[in-house]
Amino acid sequence: MEKQTINILATGFMPFNNETINPSYEALKRLSQNWDPNKGKLTVIELPVSYEKAPRILIEHIQKLRPDYVICVGQAGSRQGITPEKIAVNWKEATIKDSEGYTAAGEKIRADGEDGLFTTLPIKEMVQKIKKRKIPASVSYSAGTYVCNTLMYCVLDWIRQNKEFSNIQAGFIHVPYLTEQILDKPGLPSLSLEQIIQGLEATFEVLNRQ
Repeated sequence: MEKQTINILATGFMPFNNETINPSYEALKRLSQNWDPNKGKLTVIELPVSYEKAPRILIEHIQKLRPDYVICVGQAGSRQGITPEKIAVNWKEATIKDSEGYTAAGEKIRADGEDGLFTTLPIKEMVQKIKKRKIPASVSYSAGTYVCNTLMYCVLDWIRQNKEFSNIQAGFIHVPYLTEQILDKPGLPSLSLEQIIQGLEATFEVLNRQ
């Protein structure tokens, strides 16, 4: 039986917190430029680092594109490798502002929502695929409480509530700093842009449907 064409919607973020580049979007943009259409459809969008705007923009694209998979990618500068997230928690709190100038002091994302929502992506298989390319990777059990976690929670919650879209598998992947970002951050881990591209490409390899 021939493989069915799959439709992937992937998101990266704009630079934030005084950075001039965000590896999440840069890697996805480069990956999409060299994407083999025989593997399926890949749409990449860049999102603002905003608690309110990022989920809204993503959900608008989901309704328009009706993807099979939604893979959100963000930067986590302290991570040692590429880390698919297991769970998003119903909480937002951070000391840094989002792109709208808002600082989340500690509150629920959705007042009547579940405390936590689990990814529906095959993240263990993704980690195995990344490691086969000799790139460090592991499953993460905390997406933090900043915009990345909010985006993951909101998209999983929206899919859960909208049965018409319940077949969509969605989740979040964190990537570390690019090597060029740590020139003035001694001791922090990093990967090259090519390694991040290769790692994300590996995660897409497990998505092919028979």
